[in-house]
Amino acid sequence: MEREERNDKCITRKRSFTFGAYGGVDKFTCESDKSNPDPLEEHSILDVLDSPTSESKPLPNTGNNQKVTELFEIIEKLQGSRLDEQRCEFPLPLRSQLLKIGGELPLILPPKLGGYWIDPPLETSNTSPTSSHYGTEPESYDIMERDSEAKNYQKFFRSRYHHTFTAVDPLLGALVLSVCLEEEEKRLRVILRMKECSLHGVFSLSLFPNIPSSVELAKMLCDNVTVSRFDVVSYLKAPDLITAFDEHRMSQNFKFGVLYQREGQWTEEDILHNNEETEDFQEFLSILGDTVMLQGFTGFRGGLDVCHGQTGSDAVFTSFRGREIMFHVSTKLPFIEGDAQQLQRKRHIGNDIVAVVYQEGNTPFLCDVISSHFLHCFVVVRRLKGEGKERRGAFQVSVTGREDVPPFGPALPDPPIFTDRFQLRDFLLTKLVNAEISCYKAERFSRLELRTRSSLLEGLQAELSSRSQCMMGDPTVSAFLSSEGVRGMPEGSGGFIENFKRAIRVRSHSFETLGGPRKIGGVPLSQKPKPATERNGESELSNKSPGTSFLPSDNQSSTEVKAHSSPQEDTRWQPSSIRSVKKVKAQEVNISRFLASYTGTAETNQRSKMANSRKVIELFYDVVSPYSWLGFEVMCRYRNVWNIDLKLRPAFLGGVMQGSGNKPPGVIPNKFLYMGKDLHRLAQYFRVPISPPADPVEAMFKKGSLTAMRFVTAVQERELGGDEQVEKVSRELWMRIWSQDKDITQPASLSEAAMKAGLSGSEVEEILKLSTSKQVKDKLKISTQEALDYGAFGFPLIVCHMNGKAEVFFGSDRFELIAHLLGEKWEGPEPSAAKLETMSSPCNSSLCEIRMYEQEVIIVPTLLLATFLVILVFIILMRFCPEKVERLQPQKVLSPSRPQRSRRQLHGIDAPPGINPLEHESIALEIHSSYSTFPPVHSQSSANNPAHAPGAHPLPFTALVQPRELPRQRLPESFNLVTPLPTAFSLRSDRPVSLYRARMDNRNAVLRVLKDSANATERHNFLGFASFLSQLGQHPFLPELLGVVSLRAPLVTVVEELENRDLLSFLWRCRQGGVGGDPPCELTERRIFTMAKQVASALEFLHSRDLIHGNICAHSVLVSRELTAKLWGLGGVYTRKTLGASQKIETGLKKWQAPELLVRRPASQSSDVWSFGILLYEMATLGEAPFSDISVNELLQFHQRGKTLKKPANCSNSLYSIIKTCCQWKEQDRTSLAEVSRKLQLGEKTASDKVLKVPEPIDIEQYLREAGYGDFNSYAVL
Repeated sequence: MEREERNDKCITRKRSFTFGAYGGVDKFTCESDKSNPDPLEEHSILDVLDSPTSESKPLPNTGNNQKVTELFEIIEKLQGSRLDEQRCEFPLPLRSQLLKIGGELPLILPPKLGGYWIDPPLETSNTSPTSSHYGTEPESYDIMERDSEAKNYQKFFRSRYHHTFTAVDPLLGALVLSVCLEEEEKRLRVILRMKECSLHGVFSLSLFPNIPSSVELAKMLCDNVTVSRFDVVSYLKAPDLITAFDEHRMSQNFKFGVLYQREGQWTEEDILHNNEETEDFQEFLSILGDTVMLQGFTGFRGGLDVCHGQTGSDAVFTSFRGREIMFHVSTKLPFIEGDAQQLQRKRHIGNDIVAVVYQEGNTPFLCDVISSHFLHCFVVVRRLKGEGKERRGAFQVSVTGREDVPPFGPALPDPPIFTDRFQLRDFLLTKLVNAEISCYKAERFSRLELRTRSSLLEGLQAELSSRSQCMMGDPTVSAFLSSEGVRGMPEGSGGFIENFKRAIRVRSHSFETLGGPRKIGGVPLSQKPKPATERNGESELSNKSPGTSFLPSDNQSSTEVKAHSSPQEDTRWQPSSIRSVKKVKAQEVNISRFLASYTGTAETNQRSKMANSRKVIELFYDVVSPYSWLGFEVMCRYRNVWNIDLKLRPAFLGGVMQGSGNKPPGVIPNKFLYMGKDLHRLAQYFRVPISPPADPVEAMFKKGSLTAMRFVTAVQERELGGDEQVEKVSRELWMRIWSQDKDITQPASLSEAAMKAGLSGSEVEEILKLSTSKQVKDKLKISTQEALDYGAFGFPLIVCHMNGKAEVFFGSDRFELIAHLLGEKWEGPEPSAAKLETMSSPCNSSLCEIRMYEQEVIIVPTLLLATFLVILVFIILMRFCPEKVERLQPQKVLSPSRPQRSRRQLHGIDAPPGINPLEHESIALEIHSSYSTFPPVHSQSSANNPAHAPGAHPLPFTALVQPRELPRQRLPESFNLVTPLPTAFSLRSDRPVSLYRARMDNRNAVLRVLKDSANATERHNFLGFASFLSQLGQHPFLPELLGVVSLRAPLVTVVEELENRDLLSFLWRCRQGGVGGDPPCELTERRIFTMAKQVASALEFLHSRDLIHGNICAHSVLVSRELTAKLWGLGGVYTRKTLGASQKIETGLKKWQAPELLVRRPASQSSDVWSFGILLYEMATLGEAPFSDISVNELLQFHQRGKTLKKPANCSNSLYSIIKTCCQWKEQDRTSLAEVSRKLQLGEKTASDKVLKVPEPIDIEQYLREAGYGDFNSYAVL
């Protein structure tokens, strides 16, 4: 007692209210605080839920000018401070004492109230390493099995003949029994699946005179079995369903959080606000895994966004012993300025079960500093600093977990210090995986698993039972499964005509899926028909178990039952079979369950579908929340579009806010004002009639929604699992508070809303009486507690169940992510099928349906088919007869009666007058027969082949694809000696441009000819690029544009020829000293400086016009006969200028790209400086691939470590220093282009004139692999 009194002299600390989790309300108070007790200290939120509305204390009524102040006071009284509730504030005196203590502090400190264990214990922690205790051997690092019995069925039963039985026990619930006779071993192997666990037993046959029955075998495994018989399973696909159930807990994917704690950081806010990553932290992340780009990532994503970049650009991922692990690194998750809690980071790390804490410094980690219902275990790693050889670079490890988490391996060494990084990696990954498996045995997760297993087992038992009855020929169950049989028919069977007929026959069945009202005897499905008979006001189905299929009552005729056997026969129901008498509640339940057996909305069918990987969504909401209304309406609209089972879960928002320690966003004045404006925008966007009440504080916080939500819960309880009346009543209540500004707490208001929803006066009275019962109160409590178990901190909460897993989404802005998870398409707030339902809702006659069938199935497809045929004919004409199409228009231009317009006027080509000699030239349509085409150039060309320019010698390999030969008849007479341009190897075969050499005005020129197969977009881009070149202007170190042929096909751009072609092939020829030719293929260091200076001058010219090249490399530089370098590859410049800064990086160019481009950030002028440094490296090595020993996937991680290119053997120190200053990790550390030009000019004066030689020839395939091209055979020359 004295120790507790001394410890209580610290600052106050609060813990969040919970629903019986971790001890309820927990409060430390100072002496000064005893006089002001917290009004909620003596009452938990459960008491608030239990108390009637009239017992709540009245709040002071203030004037309108005090509303904002009153809001703050109310929230403070109800919720308390969010920072105090969610954070563990370290006591100030103790903090100051720790900061004054010398030496090393422990890695972890326990909370004052305990509740956590620490390994190693604080009293035995020793940080002095010895050479003989650095970790245990990695061979002892074994991964735990989460469920050792899960594989028994797959291992012992599936490959052998066995039987499966099902039953529903009054006490134990659903049971599934599998029995296998192992004749060779003479024994029986049995598995009994119950909601708590599965029991596996092996019995020798010698123990029994006869083989025991299924009931006897079940009782041998569990004495509590009370059923008298089991039903045999005859469904052929039963082993698949059973295997899926047994292995639903097994997963090969894991996700862990990574927190970064610096010196002096004690609070959650400090830790989550870290953005910068030190080199030590980056090195630690590299031990955990590889940094990967999230965009387009195909591995396990761990809940991160891999499509839209909403969770950051990169993450840490690794594969370990057949398991995929994704790490939620706090510094890589989005950082929001002004958000004290950093919810974008906390919503991922706070929903993890295990987290790693990396410490830099001597500040301990507090076990409960991160407020989360999910985080149960932390593995803390500290980088040790010291002088000794043993301590330098060592890592100290400690582990902590909640007290209900059982211990797990591998054991920490003594002392817990690691020096080997590979051993540390194996230990940490094994420890993290085992930690999560062990955390599942904690109370919170074991309750969730028990509830999930129970639901899946009930669905499995119902599925096996109904399928087996169908196999045995039960007509009622056959009718129940007929709809799935139709959907399961193979597509395309019977040809197009048969599929079209089938679509017509099942039109009424598919129309329901699209959202249209289904008709039964002229009555919409929403208006349930009354039963044909009455039986003392009771239904025969009322006593049936959920797994029992429907059986007709004795009073129903066989004709009526037959009428129900097929969905296509529903319209044949006669109104005479429905009595127009007063509704009887039990009979309505009977009919609703009967109809649910066809529409799939019964609770049993939902559980069955959940077990069979059917998409089930739970929506937790409160009518006091306008955002819940938005989520409610959207999910109802998409219910049929996405083919989901939507389960409405009314819950109490006040309980969730208090139980999670959260408080409304309207507490902050700016947010309060913003929400009023934002709700107006959201109402227009979602088409929901939201109009905030005149006094939101009065409506939301004073009156609240406890009475209303009990009323909605009573409606659901009375409907026995159905959601039709719940949906209508909830919508009416939302309308009253958020559209009509009416009270929803008074019984008269609730009654009026319910009657507008279609309920009668007697039904409303019954519901009002039911809403005050303990049954309804408990149900609302359970629903609210389940929302908290899912991690709710507000509404709406959307829980998607797929493949036995639950994915949680909060808010009304996550529908696109939900669609991505479900594999569906998000079509906006109103999908097309919902619009169809809205348009068709007033049409209740059969004639209206027939007309809609006619429009959708006959008229619309016919119009689409006719449009397709017209477009197809036009495409064929354009593709195979381009000249016939083109001759229709140019004849008018060549007519002598009309003046011929210039190409500049026709296509916007703005070549300066005098530069373009083809500006006004007419091109003959027909040429005399004396002109003939040039012979094709053979793929094997010798060095003396006239097709090659002087001094240009082919490399020792053959061309993969030869460019096509251009007919001379289609070119102007200004061109002479037209031949295909020889290439070193394949140009891009899919490029729409062919290259030719020609003589024009006594000078060599290169013709860029657009192929006839080019489409309209390619033609537009071709002419646009030509216009861009003409507008760019002339520069001595850019290739000169000589002219453009744009009047008629083929379109041609004429550019000066640079005889040595691209710099890369020139460098490769220089490796062997140039085999003959003029000029000699020799390259000196001085020439490198000169050519680099020329390229830098051209690049400065582009930058002066606010253009970024973005593709600087050796094969984008052309070399003339005089060894003048001219920068080319301007296609990317044009594309970036016209389409924007974001451009996808080609795989073969990543090794030339700056790091900011690798992470999808916009290119800048410093990005060109980086690529220019790589170009200098290529020139110094005579054409080697940069980073040849680094793969493309490891390139970004290589740059992050601050590493750079190795110094080439022929490279001087001055040239290498320029390369290093260009290739700096940070953009601001790179030198400017003007400074590079200055250094090149100085280096040129002192450079050597010695010819560079590299005896090894280039292996093209090896170069493509080292350069990152992979299997690419594309290579851009011009």
